[in-house]
Amino acid sequence: MWLTQLVLSNNAIGGSLPSSITDLDDLQTLALNDNVFTGPLPAAITTLTNLTSLRLQNNDFDGAIPTTMGNLDELTLLRLENNDFVGTLPTALGTLSNLQVFYAGGNNLTGSIPSSYS
Repeated sequence: MWLTQLVLSNNAIGGSLPSSITDLDDLQTLALNDNVFTGPLPAAITTLTNLTSLRLQNNDFDGAIPTTMGNLDELTLLRLENNDFVGTLPTALGTLSNLQVFYAGGNNLTGSIPSSYS
């Protein structure tokens, strides 16, 4: 049996996201919301191409949102709100044709909304 859902929401788990998370190739749901994770979101997380739901809201992630997020073709839900992300929204997110829900409020994002989101 392969792990397809990892839900650790609403805890006090902290520190940076371990790079070993990318070993979970079959993961479809990753919910780490409402914890105290810190540091940048590793770009390697975008190798989890089976993800349909990625919930990272209400943590202390910082840095830029990885431009490789466009690799997550199966995503239908992406929640990044209430972190400390900076920079602009990657235009690659506009290529996610299955994405139905996207939240990114409560960060330090700048710039304009890319035309691919309109």
